[in-house]
Amino acid sequence: MNSKETLIHPCTSAPLTIRVAYEWDKKKAPNRDPRWQFIKGVAVKVAKEVTEQSKKRKSPASFKCRISRMRAMHGTMLLNNLIKRCMDTDILIFDITENNTNVLFELGVALALKGSESGRVFIFQEVNPKTKNPINSTPSDLQGYFFTRYARMRTVGAYELIDKIGFRAAFRSRLIEIARERGMWSDAAGVSVSI
Repeated sequence: MNSKETLIHPCTSAPLTIRVAYEWDKKKAPNRDPRWQFIKGVAVKVAKEVTEQSKKRKSPASFKCRISRMRAMHGTMLLNNLIKRCMDTDILIFDITENNTNVLFELGVALALKGSESGRVFIFQEVNPKTKNPINSTPSDLQGYFFTRYARMRTVGAYELIDKIGFRAAFRSRLIEIARERGMWSDAAGVSVSI
C-alpha cells in the first residue's frame, strides 16, 4: 500500500471505495498536505465507526473501505479515466474551496454520472471561522447544493468541520447503504439486506 491510500480494514474482497478531489499542494507530499489529511481523517473516522459497528453486528462479510485521492492513471486519456474513476467509486468527495478548475470539472462529471440526488457526492468548502462565509466565492451553478463546510481553527491551526454531527450521520448512512448493497452489512436479525 502506498501513501496515497488508507485501508480501513484488511481487504479480502472488493472494498467500498472513497475518492477525494481537491487542489493538491504541489509543494507537499500527500502525507504532509493538511487539507488531504483533514478530509481523509474525517472520512476514516466515520468508516472506522461503521467497521466497529459491523463487527458488533457479526455481519456475514467484513466491512471494508479504501480511501484515496482522485488522480489520473499514466498512459490513459484523462476524461476516460475520470469517467471510469467516478463510476467505479462508491463515494466521491470534492473540496471546491480554491475553485480549482480541474476539481470543478471533475465535480460536474461526477454529478452528471452519479446524479445529484444519490447522496454519494459530498462537496466540501472551507469557510471563515468567524463569519461562516466561504473563503472564496461559490460557483453560481452549485449554490443549490448542500456543502460540508469546515474552517481552520486559529487556536490549533487545524481544520474542523462546522457540522460534525450532520456530516457523520450523512456519511455513515451512505457507507451502510453501500455496505448493504454489497452484502457487507446485515440487519439486526443477521440477514444481509439489499436495497
